[in-house]
Amino acid sequence: MNGPEHLRTWFLRLNGYLTTTNFYAHHKRETLGEIDVTAVRCRHSQELHFEDSKALKIPSAKIDVVLAEAKRGDVSALSNSWNSSEKPALEYVVRRVGVVPSKKVDEVCASLRESRHTILDDLSFRAVCCAVL
Repeated sequence: MNGPEHLRTWFLRLNGYLTTTNFYAHHKRETLGEIDVTAVRCRHSQELHFEDSKALKIPSAKIDVVLAEAKRGDVSALSNSWNSSEKPALEYVVRRVGVVPSKKVDEVCASLRESRHTILDDLSFRAVCCAVL
């Protein structure tokens, strides 16, 4: 894990998220893509009463799932193999997190690719990119 990934991981963790780093989506003999930080925050989660929900835009009364890419430099474009519709990496990760019903996975992934955010009932799913200059 590099510096930007450590920074993003701890920022999310200290704001109540459970985090997994360098999560690889795979299919048989092929790696479909990698997500730097996968984070899940349940509605009542917090750690050490340290919260920065304004900066994170944590949705109230929702489970929040964040797929975070950590970059050095410009973050104007979020381009990664898991963001491509050619490889089903995003679908793999959404299924693996396990909070989206199977019949809704394609809908959630399409919305994430288009706007990087989707809300489904009591669930918020976001794809974000952060940078260290």
